[in-house]
Amino acid sequence: MATVFTRMRFFTYGSVLALSVVVLGLAANFASKFLPHIHRPYTIFAVIVPTASIVIFTLLLLRSTPLIDLFFCFLIGVGWLTMGAWSTDVIGPVECFSLTGVQPTKNGTMSAQQYCYEMKSIEAFSWANFAILAIAFILLTILGNRAKTMGRYGAWQDSVSELPWFGEYGTPYGQYPQPYGGGYPMMAGQNGQMPYVIQQAPGHSVVIQPQPGGMPMVTQLPGSVGAA
Repeated sequence: MATVFTRMRFFTYGSVLALSVVVLGLAANFASKFLPHIHRPYTIFAVIVPTASIVIFTLLLLRSTPLIDLFFCFLIGVGWLTMGAWSTDVIGPVECFSLTGVQPTKNGTMSAQQYCYEMKSIEAFSWANFAILAIAFILLTILGNRAKTMGRYGAWQDSVSELPWFGEYGTPYGQYPQPYGGGYPMMAGQNGQMPYVIQQAPGHSVVIQPQPGGMPMVTQLPGSVGAA
């Protein structure tokens, strides 16, 4: 198991869940004060986005694949981007500490300063969640493509816990194949003997000529040798 990636993923999604819970609490407070007639579209959207985030990322932490993670990081990231932009449009560059008025609610009024602080909190946490998910999306894309180039062609469909972090190559099923052009050429041994390992000199090509009844003849030539 790629332990570094597993820990990083857990802390990343845990942060998204924590911020989503805070936003959901603030949005639920707005819903109790404003719905169904005041700030209706914004308040409903402010409840939907964190709720969807909590449900989806809780399920992803239980079981997922890199491709599913990538899809939902993009989808929920767009939701938080919209939430942050909408909140910025609603509250704008207002300085909360200077407010003295009131904000109408369905049952009366609330302090304009309190309303402003809560809106600023939703705005900040929305942008923070978008930034976290954007970074997660980029890292997942890099790690998934990196795993494929190293020979794990089903990396996007395998369990996400098997996706290695930078510098990790091992998996529960063994190591990734070495990329072409690296390592040492090996020749199979005879009669159950261990194979012969040939240490290739830098900048040389290895030419192996079979010899009937004996060990093959190995020659190292400078440069590359093309196929005949």
